[in-house]
Amino acid sequence: MAYELKYSDFLKIIKNKDLQKELLKIKLPDDAFFGDPEWKEGKKVKFNAQAKTSEENIKFLEKKFKTKSVQLNLDISNNGFTVRFIKSGKTSNSSRNSLGKKLSDAGELGTVLSLTKDILTPSDTGQKIFIENVQAFSAWFLTFKYTKLAVQKIVKNINSYNILHDATDTSEFTKVIELFCKKIKMSKDSWNPADIFIISKSSNLTPIRIQITRTTISRKITISRATISIAIP
Repeated sequence: MAYELKYSDFLKIIKNKDLQKELLKIKLPDDAFFGDPEWKEGKKVKFNAQAKTSEENIKFLEKKFKTKSVQLNLDISNNGFTVRFIKSGKTSNSSRNSLGKKLSDAGELGTVLSLTKDILTPSDTGQKIFIENVQAFSAWFLTFKYTKLAVQKIVKNINSYNILHDATDTSEFTKVIELFCKKIKMSKDSWNPADIFIISKSSNLTPIRIQITRTTISRKITISRATISIAIP
């Protein structure tokens, strides 16, 4: 089964005009709707069409048609024809993109923090999205656990380094990357060497001079979703 039709296209496959007309009257509150394009008919068929949709839409349909779901299924019938709506955890594309961005941002911030602090619980990250969504925290947990260990194998004493997060850092180090990208006429988003930078505190050079006037030994490691670059003078 291919749950791929949006609501307006799903309505077009409904061959019973009365049922189609009833559903055309309503506008769902949530665009998280995924319809199966197949219309079935026959004596043994319990429902003619089906779609997966959000809990918000299911509640809306229950109220609109004054009927109740049976477990995950809500059946809307008219003159012997039935459309089944299945409550699902699926979300709209916009919702997925928004949630994905929030999780990615929280994950990066948690990874930065994990370099100086043990992250054992969602609260340790200081990120609301992990505190409210333990499953999301679990998906990032191994990154939080092993990032510091992997970095320490290279730098030995992590306290001897400054840790800069590309997305939140406001130091001259970040500014020089922006200037560099501007100079070579490349978008910073197109050239993103790392999410987190670690620079030796023992260097007497400013980050700008390190980047522009001196060659550095650059070691790059990847830990799950977070990339870290270590500049050693």
